[in-house]
Amino acid sequence: MIDALRVDELLQSLVDRFPALASQLEQVAVAIDGQIFHHARYEPLRADSDVHLLPPVAGG
Repeated sequence: MIDALRVDELLQSLVDRFPALASQLEQVAVAIDGQIFHHARYEPLRADSDVHLLPPVAGG
């Protein structure tokens, strides 16, 4: 579990623990409690928020 009040704090905590993720986390969309945000850096989080990181998807 990671304590964070906003998505940017959550992502920074992940980078602090797993530095190799830094470049990959720059492009992720974030789903918070089932709602997808493409620019979620400053979205607030609750202690019980369900957060999913979604990698970019390319198609053609």
